[in-house]
Amino acid sequence: KYLDGHNVSVAALLMISAAYSRPGLCWGLGCINLMNTFSLQSLVYCSELVGWVRRLWKGVQVNEDTLALDVTRTVGVGGGYMAETHTAIHCRTELWQPDCLFSAGNAGGGGKDDMADEMIQILDEKLRTIISSHQSEPLPKSVAMQINKTLGKYDAA
Repeated sequence: KYLDGHNVSVAALLMISAAYSRPGLCWGLGCINLMNTFSLQSLVYCSELVGWVRRLWKGVQVNEDTLALDVTRTVGVGGGYMAETHTAIHCRTELWQPDCLFSAGNAGGGGKDDMADEMIQILDEKLRTIISSHQSEPLPKSVAMQINKTLGKYDAA
């Protein structure tokens, strides 16, 4: 399989190192087999990890409103915070929602191999969606004109 536990571990280690060093570029994303092979499914997986790391970098906003000490005092110990308007307004402001990570195993299959197969299936479906729906941004006119000029110069079309 192209995404076995070892390859996933290497990808996770790359992302953890990126989380601590905050690089502008994280090399090796999508690589498997000790970076001898590239996998689009692995790239989708790493993209999820990048989203997670970006959310960690963002941090958590702490201020009078987000602490909600007034709501805490009003509701009290053991109270129903989820029913409060403040919670409804703020419940998703600090949320990071993955598309693929942590999705495997939700179907109730069971063993490790079942979860790995399910994760690969989830990544395959996400990859198919990306490939079928991706639209490239058009080139700026000046760049397109330069390309056409270069193609014309060498009589290529």
